[in-house]
Amino acid sequence: MSLFRLINKSFLLALRSRRRFWMFTLAYALLLGFSSVFMDRAIAVNFALGVDTTMAIIAITVSALISMLYANIIVTYRKMEIATLKCIGWKNDHIRILISGEIMAVTLLAFFFVVEAFFHYTAISAYALSADISNPPFTDAIVLVQFWPIAATFGIMLGVQIAGILIANDKILKIRPIQALQKM
Repeated sequence: MSLFRLINKSFLLALRSRRRFWMFTLAYALLLGFSSVFMDRAIAVNFALGVDTTMAIIAITVSALISMLYANIIVTYRKMEIATLKCIGWKNDHIRILISGEIMAVTLLAFFFVVEAFFHYTAISAYALSADISNPPFTDAIVLVQFWPIAATFGIMLGVQIAGILIANDKILKIRPIQALQKM
C-alpha cells in the first residue's frame, strides 16, 4: 500500500469521528493561536518580564497534554477497528501510519484555521482603518501576530505530537487481532 493512499485513508478515518475530530481540531487551533500570540508578545516585548514567556510555555505544555490525551482516545475508540485491520492482514506499520495521519490531520487543519483567522483579522482591520480616502489602502492594518511565530508554534506543536504518536504506537502494538472477535 502506498504512503499516499495511507495518508488519504487516515484523513478519511479522522473525518469519520466527526464530533471528536472537530472538538480536538478546535482545541488545537485555540492552543496554536494563543501560543502564537504569547510567543509573538514574548519576543516583541521583553524576555525579562517573563509574563508572556510563561504563558507560551504553559500553552505548549497544555498542547502536549492534549496531544497525549487525543492519541489515547483515538486508540481506545478505534481498538475494534485496529484489531479488525490486523485480522485482515494489515501490518502494524500501516496501522501506525493510519493513526499518526489522523493525529497529524487534526494538527494541520488547526494550523490552517489559525493562519486563516489571523489573515482575516488583519484584512478586516486594514479595511476598517483605511476608510479615510487620504490614506493609501492597507497601510493601517493591525497585524495581531506575525507569520513566523505561528510557524514556529506550529513546528513546536508538530514536535509535541511525537509524544502522542509514541503513546498511540505503544497501544497499537498491544492490540491483538483476536480482540476483533470479542465483545467489548
